[in-house]
Amino acid sequence: IKQLLNLHLWRRDYNLTRFEKFLKCTLILPFLSTIGKSEVEHGILEETFWLDVWERSLEKYHTVEAKVKPFFIGPAQIVSMSGKRKRWLTPGLFVKLLLALQGGGITVLATAKKEKKADISAQNPLALLACPSCPTRSALEIVSQGFACPSCGTRYKIKDDILMLLPKKLEKKLYGHR
Repeated sequence: IKQLLNLHLWRRDYNLTRFEKFLKCTLILPFLSTIGKSEVEHGILEETFWLDVWERSLEKYHTVEAKVKPFFIGPAQIVSMSGKRKRWLTPGLFVKLLLALQGGGITVLATAKKEKKADISAQNPLALLACPSCPTRSALEIVSQGFACPSCGTRYKIKDDILMLLPKKLEKKLYGHR
């Protein structure tokens, strides 16, 4: 969770230098630098966001339980979204003040909304077969001795009661020229 007061002069590693340890003891370090140097050096995005950004990113879920914890001192608080969609990720005033001063972490357990999907396989299980060779992934049609893609025209044979649903280059590489 983003910190309100931070100069962002440098990114520090988890292993602090002697100078950074001194700044930590004097409680100045959290206001001068941000953590995440080793992650950024290895191509991992290490970003912090305000609580309202976290709230908007989590609103697509059905239920959410978020644990917010200030980084250095202060209690963790669990906030749940139950029905209410606006301004639900608001911890108590004391925790909110500590988060603004020193930043914090957020741990979320969320469940996705259940979407009703048509059960294509019950109506026509062959509609689930898509052409692996064409970019449109068109549904395959039954033809004599196998299946064919109506978009790209690729044919797939049935060999020994097994549908050989492989792109032609891969089939040739695996099985040679048959």
